[in-house]
Amino acid sequence: MPADNLNDTFPTPAQIALLRRTVYWMVILFALVLVVETALRIVYPWDLYLWSESPFMTNMLKLHHHLPVYSDPADGNSFVYSPGLEYLTFALLKPFGLELDIRFCRLVSTLLGIMASGFGTLAVRRLAGSTIAAARTKIFFVATWCAIWLVLSKNFLADITHPDNIHMFHATLIFWLCLSALETKRFGLAVLTILIAGLGVFTKQTCATAFLGPVAVFAIYNLWGWRRWLLLVALGGLMLGLSIWLLWLPQYGRFFTFVLPSRQGVWLAKSYMMAFDSLNMDRGLLVFLALIAGFWLWNMGGAARRYLVCWAGIGFFSVMPAAVAYLKTMGMWNNLIIFEVWFIMLAWPFFGMLLDSLTAAKSTPRERIAGGPDPRIIPMAIVALMVLFLVLVFPMKIPPRPGYYAYGRAIEAAVRRDIQAGRKVLVSHGTEFLIRSGDTEIPRDRANSILELDAGKYGALSEMRVRINARYYDRIYLIMGTWYGPDIIGDINRNYAMDSVISSPPYKARLVYGYGELMEDCKILSPRPK
Repeated sequence: MPADNLNDTFPTPAQIALLRRTVYWMVILFALVLVVETALRIVYPWDLYLWSESPFMTNMLKLHHHLPVYSDPADGNSFVYSPGLEYLTFALLKPFGLELDIRFCRLVSTLLGIMASGFGTLAVRRLAGSTIAAARTKIFFVATWCAIWLVLSKNFLADITHPDNIHMFHATLIFWLCLSALETKRFGLAVLTILIAGLGVFTKQTCATAFLGPVAVFAIYNLWGWRRWLLLVALGGLMLGLSIWLLWLPQYGRFFTFVLPSRQGVWLAKSYMMAFDSLNMDRGLLVFLALIAGFWLWNMGGAARRYLVCWAGIGFFSVMPAAVAYLKTMGMWNNLIIFEVWFIMLAWPFFGMLLDSLTAAKSTPRERIAGGPDPRIIPMAIVALMVLFLVLVFPMKIPPRPGYYAYGRAIEAAVRRDIQAGRKVLVSHGTEFLIRSGDTEIPRDRANSILELDAGKYGALSEMRVRINARYYDRIYLIMGTWYGPDIIGDINRNYAMDSVISSPPYKARLVYGYGELMEDCKILSPRPK
């Protein structure tokens, strides 16, 4: 049969262009769905979604009273997270009097995630400008931004007050700045990159090494000579030293950001769990695509190889340490999402390059007659896998249902009545109940703070048991009471009797990427008669 009459079943350039537009509009549509889901979740007015919200609002109360976020462990109201998100949120919201409203605090955190995706997009576009035909179009820029945000928002903490988003913001920002410094050869941009990277410890303690990433990249390419490189090293070390000094300037700063977390230890046996979580569902697919993309970019050389080196350098010192957070006793898979964000910044431009190569490639008649494999089979298979991955990132965040609101209103109404009656109230988890009821005193004996102290074997430093045995509180609202541990719960049971229970709303963990909210039965207790 003549070669000219053989049927070519592979897509034509017009069909590939249609596929490109379809994929771009698909991720944009997914992002619009995510915007609606996120907006509906942000407006829930109580800090009950997950563990980090109540400690965050307690810290905001401390800043509201011009006090450090780390206080005496005896008070049982400090947390182990680095305070960069609190400082930034307070600075942005205080002028508007909104710093004590969890809804606006969530908004700041969510916007940091969106901006992190934006800086990742700027880095991808800098690479794509010389390698992808559609890179200069508006739809490519928007679709890239949406794709990265969709991956970032797989994190069940992406729309609440947790430092994951500011961590990603910092990492993508220095990645973009480092790449820009390489491409433009502007030493001033290199200095700015190092200075911002040196602030990494304020996002998470594991980001203390962030400045070493751009330092390593600048050493590899040595654009400005070794004297200037040594100056960059000195600036990075100075900035890190200043950041740690400021972090530990409060009396208990070092205890909560270093001593306590280090005593909680790393559970190496979780390594197999981390490997499983890293390859679970769509993550394994993305890891595979990123590995292929890495080899492709390296072989391209030039700007593509510089992009890859910068990606690897920043990733090793800003992203890789997140594995330590996962391996902590209470670490979870949210610490793996930044790896996915990092991988999509390889896989996404690679996807665009593959589409361009398919448009240009044609199998020759000789290849068809010889019966050999068409050179486009493997690229088409990889494109299909990428499309499958993008389909799997469809957002599935479930907004709060009516039962969530009924639960929050019932607790707030009861707390407000007690406060108006002059009673001393303890709400174990949920600072907004106190704030919205007009009580802006800094609460003590927070369940999550006691849990952290116990995990580091410093529970004895808390004086909560003294207060409970003295029946210091007129009313206790016990939510997530198991976090207090059996000793404190035993003290509570001996000294307090249950008046009533506000039942938890019926709910299920969110689909696919879900994690159940912390809304268990709220037990209302009063002191037993003496």
